[in-house]
Amino acid sequence: MRWFPKLIYLILIGSAFMFVLLYMPNFSVYLFVTILVILVILFLMAHWSGVHISAELVMPTEPIAPGEPFSCTVVLHNTSFLPVGTVRVTLQSTHVTLQESVSFYLHGVIPSRGTARLNCTMTSAHCGQVKVDLTCIRIFDWLRLFSHGNRKKVEPAMMEVLPCVTDPPKAFLQKQEESDAPMKPTTEPEEFLGIRDYREGDRIRSIHWKLSSQFTDPVVREYGIPEKTGVTVFLAYALLPGYTDRGQRLDAILEAVTALTRICCTNQQILTLLICSDCDCQNYTITAEDELPNILRAVLQAPPQDTPEACRQSLIRSGYHAMLQIADTPNGMTIQSLASQTGNILQLLIPGTAAETVYRLMQVTSAL
Repeated sequence: MRWFPKLIYLILIGSAFMFVLLYMPNFSVYLFVTILVILVILFLMAHWSGVHISAELVMPTEPIAPGEPFSCTVVLHNTSFLPVGTVRVTLQSTHVTLQESVSFYLHGVIPSRGTARLNCTMTSAHCGQVKVDLTCIRIFDWLRLFSHGNRKKVEPAMMEVLPCVTDPPKAFLQKQEESDAPMKPTTEPEEFLGIRDYREGDRIRSIHWKLSSQFTDPVVREYGIPEKTGVTVFLAYALLPGYTDRGQRLDAILEAVTALTRICCTNQQILTLLICSDCDCQNYTITAEDELPNILRAVLQAPPQDTPEACRQSLIRSGYHAMLQIADTPNGMTIQSLASQTGNILQLLIPGTAAETVYRLMQVTSAL
């Protein structure tokens, strides 16, 4: 009850005035001065403590999944010899990608020349980049009559919320491993391809001497390794306006990209990701799954565009050609196989089915 100490002081001031009416002026003056001195001391203590307070924000550095709680810690350092009885910290969590904000309030005490750690548990229901700002530090005196606002700038903390997708079905991966992939010739003995005529530059040890005795010119053994074809995917970084489930639609898009990256990296294929806005098209080459978070971290710093069709026009202007496209549509998020002769199109039902739909698409189309 913040009003209670103030009420007590009002009663004391009223009592001092009553002593004047009761013809006790000396005592009333002493009481009134004492009350004023205490008020001044409390004011100076709050101001002194507030000047000697510094703060920093500590958050996890690894990305988290949507709905997963994470801890934000406010570390307060008190360099003064005066302890802080009450400190109130205001945090503002902003989902940068979806432009949504919420505030949190923390209370605590700080010992003299000590450190206090105030913890706040937060969650983000949707993927994107979350920024936490320490907007205000207010220090109160012990009776909470006065307060001081600390105006020192504290660097905001950033957190990435990325989708957590399931692994591709084992049967699908085995099918990929056992498929008749094209072979790339190599000079190292990997897999025997056959016999061919000797060409300048071939190694002497690769000559098949026994078989060469039957021909005019020598022949050599040729070996090969499975050649993985590259995959190019177009992502329209845009969400159609007018829908209330923008967070779910963004989750489906990012989940589809993550599932495609996992498939390609598992099958040792190079993925070229074309992320286009309405005025720009960025080209990223991914050879390992752990490269994707850094790419998404840079993309999610800005909210999605409102014009998916303009993103496609940006792709056309860039001159790139993609096998698969991922874009928002009025009925959900669509993954379309541009390389499939059947023109197979699968709708992603949101939320939570994007990865499974990607895996089904890879099984029914020859895009990869």
